Amino acid sequence: MDLYGGIPGHFHLRGMRGTPKDAENLAAIGSAIETVSITLMQMVTTFKLHDLVVRDKVLADWFRAMQLTKGP
Repeated sequence: MDLYGGIPGHFHLRGMRGTPKDAENLAAIGSAIETVSITLMQMVTTFKLHDLVVRDKVLADWFRAMQLTKGP
């Protein structure tokens, strides 16, 4: 059914690119990224892995940003 849609209704013969399904897929990807980020932050905190995070500037910046937005 996802292959049918638009105004007027027609079949998407060139795939799903440029259809409303794009927004749904991006929302699902965003949700998955957020879930993984929160899980990793909790693992670092629970298992006291801060020394691994501070060695890499990108990871340290990510961890600080996550703490500010999601809490400890």
